[in-house]
Amino acid sequence: MTLTIRNQQDFVSGIVFGVVGVAALTVARKYPFGTLAHVGPGFFPLVAATVLTGFGLVLLLRSLAGKQAAPVSLAPLPILVIVGSSLLFAFLLRPLGLPLSAMLLVLLSTLASRSLGWLSALALAVGVAAFVTLVFVVGLGLQMPVLGTWFS
Repeated sequence: MTLTIRNQQDFVSGIVFGVVGVAALTVARKYPFGTLAHVGPGFFPLVAATVLTGFGLVLLLRSLAGKQAAPVSLAPLPILVIVGSSLLFAFLLRPLGLPLSAMLLVLLSTLASRSLGWLSALALAVGVAAFVTLVFVVGLGLQMPVLGTWFS
């Protein structure tokens, strides 16, 4: 009996979800779980990692039993652009502040898209910057810099 991968997208996604889920489970088991009445610091990471691992397993099974799909090709440049812009966001959050860092993240990430024009990207960047600032700084009261150290 041979196993045939019928859907490469589901297979690769299942592997990624599974690896990240198992890694998170490994880290989460070091924290106290607590009870449902008194949730400990390990509760959410353990539950989230279990769900993520479950999704990975479902996708792996679906890749073997589902319909035959077209082969998948990975485009390394968009992946690098998105990961790089996320890292740049992390490094520039303190110096630029949340709104400008979020705008830069969105603008750079949209370079990975072939279908999004510069006007749409700019509108999306402004909308995301306003949204995250309102939610995290105003709504949740998190201590995130609105104006970074370069402006003060």
